[in-house]
Amino acid sequence: MSTNTATKRADRSKSLPWFRVYAKTVDDERLRLLAAEDRWYYMGLLCCKGQGILGAADGSPASSLVRRKLAVKLGLADRDFGEAMRRLADVELIDLETLQPLDWEAQQFSSDTDGTAAERKRRQREREAAARAAEEARAKNEVQGRDSHDDVTDKSRVTDGVTDRDSHADVTRTDTDTDTDTDSVSPSGDTGGEPPAKDPGGMTKEELWAASKSMLEAAGMPLRQCGTFVGALVSRHGEEAAKQALRAALLARPADPASYLTAACQHATGQRSRPAPGKQQALESHNRAVAERLAAGAPA
Repeated sequence: MSTNTATKRADRSKSLPWFRVYAKTVDDERLRLLAAEDRWYYMGLLCCKGQGILGAADGSPASSLVRRKLAVKLGLADRDFGEAMRRLADVELIDLETLQPLDWEAQQFSSDTDGTAAERKRRQREREAAARAAEEARAKNEVQGRDSHDDVTDKSRVTDGVTDRDSHADVTRTDTDTDTDTDSVSPSGDTGGEPPAKDPGGMTKEELWAASKSMLEAAGMPLRQCGTFVGALVSRHGEEAAKQALRAALLARPADPASYLTAACQHATGQRSRPAPGKQQALESHNRAVAERLAAGAPA
């Protein structure tokens, strides 16, 4: 051990701002054997130990100077001081030669005089503050992440709603436009695709609906609008008229099935009168003839 270290430890042992006294002291049998004034002398001696007057417990007898200082601190004459110390030693609270409290080392901790304790405590508080700040930052990021997700979800709902309304508006505009036209049904062969493998006349309602939506999608109509369009035909013209028009369209496979279906439903419900015979009428007759032959199993 270096001289400086030993000196520092000696200095810390000489003076303490406070010392430990335990609550169980009031039940100490040795103190209860003493008169009240002797108990005070013992507490006064502990205070003098804390102030460094007694110095380190190295086994050396207390000098006459130390005894005089202790007597002054306790307010006792030399003879009275000696008698009081003898009574404390009789109950084994102090050593009569050194005047050192016998339980001092057991009751005091070396950390009480540790010069680095304050610095270590400061570092501990800094670590705790940094941990709290990190936890608060993490919680804040989680809240912001949830808020961002909610915003995106809300925007998606709004976008979907607008898309649905726009899609419905597109279907409605298509129907409205075809209402003011004459029968402009194009022959098959452009974008309508191939006739279905199964005879439309033998299809169930579900099969007929599914095949019709596939036909409309193949012609370029967005899939979301296909079901809406078929439903609009049923709503406006009745299920039976819609079925007839869908079966005929699946056999004819027109290039513009939406216009074909609208016109067919309007004819079936009497909403359109047939135009005078002409080029378009001839095309329609041809389409119907092809559909009838296909339905009968004959080659087109």
